[in-house]
Parts: sequence; C-alpha cells; structure tokens
Amino acid sequence: MASILIVDDSPEVRVALTTTLEDAGHTVSEPSDGRDIVEQAALIQPDAIVQDINMPDVDGITALRGLRSDPLTRDLPVIMLTAIADMDHVQTAIGAGAQDYVLKPWDADTVLERLFNAKESRRYKPKAGDNRPWAARQ
Repeated sequence: MASILIVDDSPEVRVALTTTLEDAGHTVSEPSDGRDIVEQAALIQPDAIVQDINMPDVDGITALRGLRSDPLTRDLPVIMLTAIADMDHVQTAIGAGAQDYVLKPWDADTVLERLFNAKESRRYKPKAGDNRPWAARQ
C-alpha cells in the first residue's frame, strides 16, 4: 500500500493512528515531533505525511513550511490531523501547503480516504520541470 510518516507528540494518537493505518496495509514511521521532520521525510520519502499542529519545539505549520522549502520533500502530501477547528488555522495550513485538514477525534475511514486522495493527487502531479502532457506521465 503506502508508506506514511506520522508526526504527533501524543503517544496515544500515534498508536491509534498507526494501528488504523497498519490494519489497512500501510507501513508507518513515527517521529514524535516536528524538529527533524524534513530530515526524516527526505530520508524515508513517504507517500504521505500525517501531522499535528500543536507540538513542542517545532509546531506543525513551521514543520510544514520546512517540508515545502526542501526540494526533496516539497511535493510530499501532508495532511494536518489536529484538534484546532478554527478557520484561521485551516487557512494557514492550506496556505503553507497542507494537502488536507482533518479534525481530532478522527474517523478511520475519513483518514484513509484523505490519504488515498493525497496519494492519487501526487501520482498525477507533474514533477518540477516535467512539461509533458498528462497522458504521457501515466
């Protein structure tokens, strides 16, 4: 299936999300905060990243901006999974490059659907400098 990087400071969230994703056939990596997310993502090259906003040391928006500024990670789909429900945070996350925004507590089917959509959108998104027609990228 897919390789997913989960970044959340809550061990309980990481265990629950890992269980959901592994039961669906995905492989999961779990750094506990956003400090080294760019390095981890560049090394692992996951199919998608699911991350929280509220984390110690480096918050999720700062981590997202770091991912988008690195050529090795700029195109990785990132889904924010957070308890923050206000529109300012949603707009900030999407503006910083988040693919999607899911609220905690989450529904397993919703997370799996959003990950599928993120993977599919990456599959059809041209790489930097790829000016071939869509059909030629298949």
